Amino acid sequence: IGVGGADSHKGQYSQIHEDFIKALGGKGAVKSRVEKRLSKLHDNHFELKAIYKSCIAGDSYYLCDATRRDRF
Repeated sequence: IGVGGADSHKGQYSQIHEDFIKALGGKGAVKSRVEKRLSKLHDNHFELKAIYKSCIAGDSYYLCDATRRDRF
């Protein structure tokens, strides 16, 4: 799940694909579970935050700080 790729800007990032979300029960079910878990994380759990945010939004997030990765 974790690493979806890497770039020279901030390194590794998480990118969860729609097909994977469907296999886990669909976007609605997964989003609900992930939002609950995300709200309980400590501020310094960047890797998990990046993965969870990617599940919710479908975008890429850097593992080093959980910020959204802009597509260049």
